[in-house]
Amino acid sequence: MTNYSDSRGRDMRVILAWIVLALQITGLLWLLLFGRDQLAALTGQDSERTPEAAQIVAATSVPTVTETPHANPTPEDPTPAPAEAEATAPPTAVPDTATATTIGPEEVLIESSAVAPEWLATLVEGSPGDAAAGRPAMPPHLLLTFVGPEGEIAGTTAPDNIDLNRPQVRIIPIATLLALLEQNGDQAGQQALQELLTLLNEQPDADEAAVPVPPVLGRAAQNFVSRTAYTPFGGGSGVGYLTNITGEDVLPVTNESGLTYVYQGVTDDGEQYVFMAWPVDAAFLPAGPDDAVYETEMLTTDRSNYYEAVREQVDTAAELDLTPSLLALHEMVRSLSIDGLTAPVEDELLPATAFDAVGYNWHWTTATDAAGTETVVENPQDFSLVLWPDGTYSIKADCNVGGGVYTYEANGGIRLAPGPLSLALCPDGSRDAEFVSSLLAARTIAFDESGDMVLGLEDGGSVTFANLGTVESSAVESADQPAAAGAGLAGVVLQWPGYTNATGATVTVDNPEDYILTLLPDGTFNVVADCNVGGGAYTFSDDGVLQFGPLRLTKMACLDGSRGSEFVNFLEGVSGAAVDPDGGVTMTSSDGRSATFVKLGDVGTSNVGTSAATSGEAAAQPTPTVAPTAESAPATTSPLADTVWQWTHFRDMKQDFDVTGAYTIAFNHDGTAAVVADCNSGSGTYQIIGDAGLNISILAVTAAACPTGSHSQTFIENLNFAGLFFINGGVLTIELMADGGTMTLAPLQ
Repeated sequence: MTNYSDSRGRDMRVILAWIVLALQITGLLWLLLFGRDQLAALTGQDSERTPEAAQIVAATSVPTVTETPHANPTPEDPTPAPAEAEATAPPTAVPDTATATTIGPEEVLIESSAVAPEWLATLVEGSPGDAAAGRPAMPPHLLLTFVGPEGEIAGTTAPDNIDLNRPQVRIIPIATLLALLEQNGDQAGQQALQELLTLLNEQPDADEAAVPVPPVLGRAAQNFVSRTAYTPFGGGSGVGYLTNITGEDVLPVTNESGLTYVYQGVTDDGEQYVFMAWPVDAAFLPAGPDDAVYETEMLTTDRSNYYEAVREQVDTAAELDLTPSLLALHEMVRSLSIDGLTAPVEDELLPATAFDAVGYNWHWTTATDAAGTETVVENPQDFSLVLWPDGTYSIKADCNVGGGVYTYEANGGIRLAPGPLSLALCPDGSRDAEFVSSLLAARTIAFDESGDMVLGLEDGGSVTFANLGTVESSAVESADQPAAAGAGLAGVVLQWPGYTNATGATVTVDNPEDYILTLLPDGTFNVVADCNVGGGAYTFSDDGVLQFGPLRLTKMACLDGSRGSEFVNFLEGVSGAAVDPDGGVTMTSSDGRSATFVKLGDVGTSNVGTSAATSGEAAAQPTPTVAPTAESAPATTSPLADTVWQWTHFRDMKQDFDVTGAYTIAFNHDGTAAVVADCNSGSGTYQIIGDAGLNISILAVTAAACPTGSHSQTFIENLNFAGLFFINGGVLTIELMADGGTMTLAPLQ
């Protein structure tokens, strides 16, 4: 007989077991559904979203799509679209992965213009990557690829694998990117992402910024970073730069695989990471590996110096040497629009002509390169420009003073022609050569809202000047002064140490380097009178009578103790002059005053950085002379000096050829050098190290367009790469660094 209580107990246990089993099944189903939603959120996909079909979109039209993931909310869907929701996260905040969303094609617009007339928008689902192959995992994102000038689609064959040789823009949710980096244990990628967010939040000076390797590139290295610039886009901002990125296989930098423009940005709401890569051809790079035998050897033997040499080339490359130009890529980034937003409008400039700038004292305050990077001039009072009504200009370039002739064009353009310039060696860090080069590269003139003058340069950059007030101007009627030239009084740079008054008392100048008089053979003179600059015309007769015409001068209020007005007053009263045996010039005035000027050197020509003549033909350039200064090194015995050396032969591992034409270098005893490179000329410094070491630095060079086949640029580059020298049988041999070749130079007959 069955016990009732036992039977009842068994029935209750069975019922409880079934209840527990049902609860377990329900919980498992809930976990599966929750896990599916979390996985979808982690990968940035809506469970109802389907991959968008690829589509080609005209660069100037709004993309047309079949799906609108972020349409305006409806009554059934009260949640606002991400573009309309209030952004509460700071730029460096990382959103929760549960809310990360991949940008759709209809939310992006980019005007690629002539660089690539059309672009292709593709939603990429993402991939797990291949650790063995060194390919990182790729989260879901929006990929933009481009139609090249030849009409081909570049970069669409492997959307999950970044090929830096193909133009592309990738917009990736930061939350999913970070989650993927954490999941794969990619600490370097996580750190790079955080460094980028910090960099864009703090924005240190571009030339000092340490830009991390893009976190989407896995095990990669940026061998150098050059020409860094912050650039905004519609809906965010970022940093662009030129670089060479390699993985495990390290190859020389060539135009087949090497120089790349990289842009890394973040949207203002901190949700999207923008990565852009664009290959750049450079005129100075080998075409491919077969043309880079020397570069391959240098890379193998001295990797760090090789990349440093390439970086220096990229740093100093002209805008025309890069294809596409940095300016074009900069504008392309600015044209990127996310959610209909546009980049902030750059300061609007008001067009002007040279007449609007005449009669004012302009001081150089900032320089902006073609990529938009701005540098501030720390000592603007040392760099001035005056445009005179008669079509001439005067400049003060730190320790130098000079001038020339300017012209204007019907469209408002301006040209400053090369002219006389004292060529003293300014202290280290001076920007005198950059200032002169920028003036000669000026092509347009405009004014900003504050009244500053902005000169647009040939390479797309600009220089800005502040208005320091009006100048005293007078007509200058000059004529050649053969008597002054014959007496050694013309074409010289003189320094005023003070004067003796009519009673015989001596007045000493504490800062004679700020009182400079330059006498030119054409009968004009330039003057620096402490904080003011100016000039005029002079005459000198055979009997030693010297007279200075009315001075036109800036009207700055110099510091207390300045003797600028005394200097000008003395010059206006000068009546005679005699050249002393040591080259100094003693001037006397009719009221009994006298002053003995110290000769600093001779006058050269301010043709630094100038291009061909206005007519379009390359103008013949005179051989430059470099004047020593009071701060120059004392005269020393140099085995290279007292001879003009002509380049006759070149040999390296790839070539061996004779050189004909005007390629010369003259070494001066004061450590300066002057060169002629075919249709160009230049100047710089040199140093002999030990018995055979040679360091040459030719920085100031004209940029005339020489005929096809010219070695002008090669000559200058080789000189700057000098390492050793020896003279045998009167012939000079210069061996270039890193087995770069051998230059043979013979005395010019």
